[in-house]
Amino acid sequence: MERSRWERLAPLSGVLFVALLVASFVISGEPPDSDEGISEVLEYWRDDDSKVIASAILGVYALIAFLWFLGALRSALRAAEGSTGRLSATAFAGGIVLAAGAAVGLAIQYAAAESAGDVPSQVTQTLSVLNAEYFIPFPVGLGVLLLATAVATIRHGPLPKWMGWIALVLGIAAITPAGFVAFLGFLPWVVVASILLYLRPPATAIEPTTPASSPGSPS
Repeated sequence: MERSRWERLAPLSGVLFVALLVASFVISGEPPDSDEGISEVLEYWRDDDSKVIASAILGVYALIAFLWFLGALRSALRAAEGSTGRLSATAFAGGIVLAAGAAVGLAIQYAAAESAGDVPSQVTQTLSVLNAEYFIPFPVGLGVLLLATAVATIRHGPLPKWMGWIALVLGIAAITPAGFVAFLGFLPWVVVASILLYLRPPATAIEPTTPASSPGSPS
């Protein structure tokens, strides 16, 4: 069956995700560390509040694009894997955890910028510390997404095998102290994967299997 135009373009949402996310990072600038004093914290969140809020909104749009790309990636993995689709489901679950965790992080960022100057300074500093130290969902989501995608790619080839080996290295790094480096490597990986998925021929739909009827059973 020929894919519709929008279905064929869906994988390119990964490129849009990376573009929006990079723009969000550039606009927000460097947030204060958790050990900085109240004056430096307030200066960032209150004086640069419009830029930080704009950064959070761009981040939301980036996550929407990421989820769209995630659906395209899962579809390709599922079609190549066949069977029960365990690896594609695991990769999809990791991507959902990553997106949900990032959404919570954006909510903290938005709340800190929006409320700065209207709440006691200690509240802003608490939100700032949460923003600086919030990271647990990222190694969980990114690691599972990349590792499951790597195994599915190396075994079944929905993407070139070298993309699977890169995903494997990044997935292992994601659950180590080098997690931020893995995330930086994940962004160009998504761009390349988006383009390759866009260029690949349409996948054949997987037909549901039906149990064989036993002798004497009604047809």
